Amino acid sequence: MRGYSFQLYNNFTKKYILGTKFEDILTLYRLDQKLSDLIFSMISKIEVALKAHLVEALLIHGDALILKDSSIFKEKKIYWNNMSAIAYYLKETEILLVFIQ
Repeated sequence: MRGYSFQLYNNFTKKYILGTKFEDILTLYRLDQKLSDLIFSMISKIEVALKAHLVEALLIHGDALILKDSSIFKEKKIYWNNMSAIAYYLKETEILLVFIQ
């Protein structure tokens, strides 16, 4: 909960802003929790839909690597943007895993 109090704290005076109550910090925490729950529920629905489309593509074409074939996609620019984003994410994840180890 401490992280939610930073914006209500004055580093120069080393005191909380006048009128700050614990309830203010708790309200920020609750808002953040609700926002996280909302975003997670949306992401979960997107994930399920994406998995369904991926499985459908795999079943139709019978090739586990079909999603790397740009010829099956209508929007080539979106395909290449997505492939670039995935490659970037994988690279960042690899760097993070090396750092953690």
